[in-house]
Amino acid sequence: MSGDADRVVDLDQGKIIVGIFCAFLFVGLGFWIVSWDNASIQALRGINNDPLFVRSVGVAAILIALAFLLFGIRNLLNRKPGLVLSSAGFTDNSSTYAAGFIPWSEIRGLRVYKILGQRCLIIHLISPEKYIIRGGPLRRMLMHANASICESPIVISSSTLEIEFDELHQLFQSYISRYCTHHRHRSH
Repeated sequence: MSGDADRVVDLDQGKIIVGIFCAFLFVGLGFWIVSWDNASIQALRGINNDPLFVRSVGVAAILIALAFLLFGIRNLLNRKPGLVLSSAGFTDNSSTYAAGFIPWSEIRGLRVYKILGQRCLIIHLISPEKYIIRGGPLRRMLMHANASICESPIVISSSTLEIEFDELHQLFQSYISRYCTHHRHRSH
């Protein structure tokens, strides 16, 4: 990181604390669902009332919430910036499966994707597999899921960053237009 081209975006501690609180709520909700007796589950109307299915939903809520909880705690203790953009590329440290450093020469395009009401930046890569194989098994699994759903393993949200989405999008467009050799960016 050097020069006037560097832009550092810190993690937003307030957003992270809210995320941790929500994760605690979901862990509690999951345990509450798992604790239901069979008669209560079978009395449910309008949804699948199979006890195994309902308890599986509770366990899934617990596991997903625990992952978010661990990520939130890790980011609360982490003093690295969430995102750094420079003339060489960008370094993503904003999520559970952060991409790390990606040079602009590896970027093929950019687009906006909306999931569950939240907008995210999808960074299309020349060699996505190269970034999927980085890190441990959980990270690889999450990045592969991103690639399947969003057509790229690199998805950046402003939900943990001290920046609003529109500014984040404009920032990336600016850097891509200046430094990306393959700047066929799409923005939807």
